[in-house]
Amino acid sequence: MLKLVGMAKMLARYWRMAQDPRTPNSVRAMVYTGLALTAWPKPLRPRWMQGQSLLDDSAVAPGLIALGMLMIPKHVRDQYEAAEAADAEQKKAEGHQQAASAERGEPGREAKSQPSSAAEATR
Repeated sequence: MLKLVGMAKMLARYWRMAQDPRTPNSVRAMVYTGLALTAWPKPLRPRWMQGQSLLDDSAVAPGLIALGMLMIPKHVRDQYEAAEAADAEQKKAEGHQQAASAERGEPGREAKSQPSSAAEATR
């Protein structure tokens, strides 16, 4: 499950980079095609085509996405990676604050969701 969440975050980041107006249209097309092939339920290559095992759909989709990511301008990639790193640091700091307040016995976010009076508890 954790692997699936990580993959979804990665695909969302690729989608956002492809949406950026500074990304060239040819790169956008590669990323969109790779993402569509990833989500496509059936193989696109007919079964009767022999000798083309190297062009398997499971190899083409990641290859298109990887090639598209390599072709995205460096300043666009750097901007999105820095924003993602800052978001991760912010979440990490929030987690440390919540853990510290829980150790001290201070009410955290969990206490806010509980009713504050006996009258609200009976509703």
